[in-house]
Amino acid sequence: MTRRHALVALALAAGVAALVVPARGSSLRGRLVTTTLHSGALGRRERVLVYTPPGYSASSTRRYPVVILLHGVPGRPEEFVDHGVVGRLDRLIATGAIQPVIAAFPAGSDRPEDDNEWADSEVRGGERWESFLASDLVRWLNARYRTTARRAGRAIGGDSMGAFGAMNVALHHRDEFAAVSAWSGYFNANTPSVHHPGSPLWRAYSPQLYAGSLQPPLRSLHPRISFYVGGHDQFAAENVAFDRRLTSLGVPHRFALVRGAGHGWDLWSRHFDSELKFLARGLR
Repeated sequence: MTRRHALVALALAAGVAALVVPARGSSLRGRLVTTTLHSGALGRRERVLVYTPPGYSASSTRRYPVVILLHGVPGRPEEFVDHGVVGRLDRLIATGAIQPVIAAFPAGSDRPEDDNEWADSEVRGGERWESFLASDLVRWLNARYRTTARRAGRAIGGDSMGAFGAMNVALHHRDEFAAVSAWSGYFNANTPSVHHPGSPLWRAYSPQLYAGSLQPPLRSLHPRISFYVGGHDQFAAENVAFDRRLTSLGVPHRFALVRGAGHGWDLWSRHFDSELKFLARGLR
């Protein structure tokens, strides 16, 4: 067990811990805290990691925009720390590439292998992950931290299952999120243990299918949208189809098909800076 994982284990035992992650080559450091919040949607406490930027202090009145990042499956929020996202945030803020932001990394399951699509399940009634994100987590962050508590100050993103969840949450809650970034995601529900195949909720969690039926139309009310996928990813064709769908609807977005790339951290790590800049620069 590494020292970092030992600290996280102590955090879970105590309910909260502070973990400071330094940015290499920078004197400016943000702070990463592992804690829990009670979710009314899930009926239990869930773990969340929260990054506060350099300069954040209890005595200040400054407010900060929020970026929420969702992990995939199998996965856990600590993966974002292990793969350098926190260090990237420190460096981007220190160099002025992005404004200071608060970042939240929630746990999306009780076990790393649980595939819940970050959705409100019709198969397992107690699994209401979208409500946890869009309601419980957002309210908790606004109450506990000095956030910019409005749509213009909130963005969401994620990888794989987290990308699917982020896109659904951003499109279902267009009044809450100003930007969304999906890394190697998919855009049609595909998990029978969450939704019955072909059911109305299955369709309601398939952006490829429902994007054109949103009211008001997606073209007139949409978050800033960015997504990419490796050319060798099993979901490459689905991403290309969603790009074409948004284009046909007249929805501004950016999309990249990364030639020769697969599905995983080798690809996502190379795009951290670009996607974090995309999310942060669209916030006020």
